[in-house]
Amino acid sequence: MIYLPFLNYLYRNFTHIALRPTTTQMVAAIMKHCYKRNLAVVPQGGNTGLVGGGTPVFDEIVLSTSLMDDIINFDPQSGILICQAGCILKNLQDYVGNYGFTMPIDLGARGSCQIGGNLSTNAGGIHFVRYGPLRRYVTGVEVVVLSNGVVLDMITPQPMQDSDFKQLFIGAEGTLAILTKVAIKCVETAKCYSAIMLGCKTHHQVTSVLMDARNVLGHTVSAIEVMDSAAVSVVDSKLGLKCPLSPHPFYALIETFSNDEDQNIDKLSHILSLLENKFGSMESAVSLNQTQLSQLWSVREHITEALKRDGHVYKFDISVPIAKYFDLVDVMRHEIGSYSSTICGFGHLADGNLHLNITSKQYDKLLLNRIETILCDWLVQNGGSISAEHGIGFHKAHLMHGSKSSNSLAMMRSIKAHFDPKNILNPYKVVQV
Repeated sequence: MIYLPFLNYLYRNFTHIALRPTTTQMVAAIMKHCYKRNLAVVPQGGNTGLVGGGTPVFDEIVLSTSLMDDIINFDPQSGILICQAGCILKNLQDYVGNYGFTMPIDLGARGSCQIGGNLSTNAGGIHFVRYGPLRRYVTGVEVVVLSNGVVLDMITPQPMQDSDFKQLFIGAEGTLAILTKVAIKCVETAKCYSAIMLGCKTHHQVTSVLMDARNVLGHTVSAIEVMDSAAVSVVDSKLGLKCPLSPHPFYALIETFSNDEDQNIDKLSHILSLLENKFGSMESAVSLNQTQLSQLWSVREHITEALKRDGHVYKFDISVPIAKYFDLVDVMRHEIGSYSSTICGFGHLADGNLHLNITSKQYDKLLLNRIETILCDWLVQNGGSISAEHGIGFHKAHLMHGSKSSNSLAMMRSIKAHFDPKNILNPYKVVQV
């Protein structure tokens, strides 16, 4: 019996069998056997997800892609990388970096997450404002479909194709097929990276940072991250990492990259001048070298680690209207502040991706139910979505009605039934069949 701990108390389950194939043919053989015997299978990548998408609910067979980590080909002329789905994102970043390219996605879990899992949730990451969703750069996939071992190879030498059937499997979280190979168009690496951190007093200042950054930086902006004071404070108290700015209600971090360092600095200075003309003096810190750049990112990248030391963490990755980016955090503080240790918000401002994190001394089912009720009500009333980039998995399947119409859910169930008529491929995830 193999135990699979996941996300503190929320997802701890076991499987009698965990399989680690190395080839597509082995995956196909496994699925043919499971289809014949009505055995449920859970595809599992790096197991870094936050919604139980790669964890068995009962005793399903786990099919891990951890050994499917071959880099098959990289073409420096087209920038297209072909690899197996189990490749670690950081390894791919390093590999294409040797050719002067970079992956069009970056995540905090880069050292353990797998590219197949990234595609399965259509991950965005910290550079979403620059590149958009990962599906935009996927030129082909190979999948084992119909849950009975049929292999569908949609990887071709030519990235331009009339049909785009592959998109159906990107973001499906392993419920329609198992990703075995991917082809991704990488982008050329810029020579210079710069960043500025700004202390903001109000929500309005935060949204102004986004608008001015888009207007001034244009295509050179690579990331616009925001954090509230609670997120920054927990990093200080639990990890001893000091923010380079004095205390503020909110913090904005803008990163740019180009081939001209002076141009980067000039544009960031221009943004600061615009904001100061609107709001008066604003405290800021600008990176002038790689060391300073890493220091500015350090607080943002360590929030998750700090929260783990603050108690049990209830994590919600949601999409909200940018004008109301931090409103839900305020609502939570008002409604459940006395029952929690820390309530904070941070994330990718440009696409409205908010990471709402709440901690308590220990896991409390009643508190979780209260949080979810408030969350769903607010999202319905304000036009948000229950998931932005971490997927639905098992954790959010029962919350889908809050951001999807009944017709949409019915169509999703119909597609699931077509590709997986026996409901053996990652069952109980995303949509309830």
